[in-house]
Amino acid sequence: MHAEPDSLYEINETRPSICSFEEDDRGDYLAVIERDIRALMRQLAEQKMEYAEASKQQDADMQSLLLALINDLSDSFERVFGTIEKRKEHLTPKTKIWIGNFRTIYKLLHKILSERGIVPIDNLQKGFDPNWHKAIEIVEDSTKEDGTIIEEVKKGYIMNNTVLRKTEVVVVRNEQDE
Repeated sequence: MHAEPDSLYEINETRPSICSFEEDDRGDYLAVIERDIRALMRQLAEQKMEYAEASKQQDADMQSLLLALINDLSDSFERVFGTIEKRKEHLTPKTKIWIGNFRTIYKLLHKILSERGIVPIDNLQKGFDPNWHKAIEIVEDSTKEDGTIIEEVKKGYIMNNTVLRKTEVVVVRNEQDE
């Protein structure tokens, strides 16, 4: 009578040797069982490592995809909305409806990102921090303290407390007379 292999064995394509008695082991059943358990434990450890590596790669691929969504879609929406804001007095009622629909899509995109742990960096009021911000322009303004962020040029995002993209900002730095 031949039994069908378990799905675990089908995946691995080879059965581990269980209770593989050799000629000199016939009197020491415990040693045989111990050897087989050790072999199974090694195999399990190897499979755990393979799974962890595959999981890491999958996470990296997902992070890359979500970052592409941010870079391509979200930034494009924000550029369009910025352009529209400058010309809002010229918009027709029908165009305003279309813009409202696009804003809804933009909100859905950010909801999807948020559900996956990706949220915009929102700490501009604390001043420039190189861990969170990338200064793309430095201006002088004697009415403001050094390190004050006066404009956000491009949103930054974090995923599970890891910076995916730093916020691009314009920062104040005043000349120091010494």
